[in-house]
Amino acid sequence: MSPVAEVLVGLGVLVALASSVGALLTRDVLTRLHFVTPVTSLAAPLVGAGLAVDAGWSATAAMDLLIVLVLAAAGPMLAAATAHARARRQGLATEKAPE
Repeated sequence: MSPVAEVLVGLGVLVALASSVGALLTRDVLTRLHFVTPVTSLAAPLVGAGLAVDAGWSATAAMDLLIVLVLAAAGPMLAAATAHARARRQGLATEKAPE
C-alpha cells in the first residue's frame, strides 16, 4: 500500500474511532446521532479515497468511489430523517411540515 493510501485510510479509521468513542460516552439519542454522522460524511470518503489510490485507475477504484459518493450523499439525509423521527416521538417536533 502506498504511503498516501495509508495516510488516507488511517485518518478515516481515526475519525471512525473518535466518533464511536463519542457516541459511546453520550446518553441522548440525538447527541449520539451527531457523533455518528462524521463516519458517513468524513471517515468513509477518506477510507474510500485511500482504497481508490491503492487500487489505481481501475474498475475497483471506480466502484469504491461510487459507493463512497452514495454513502456521503445518503448519510446526512438518513441522519436528519432519524433525528426528526426521534424528535417527533419525544414530542420535540410536530407532525406538520414547515411552511
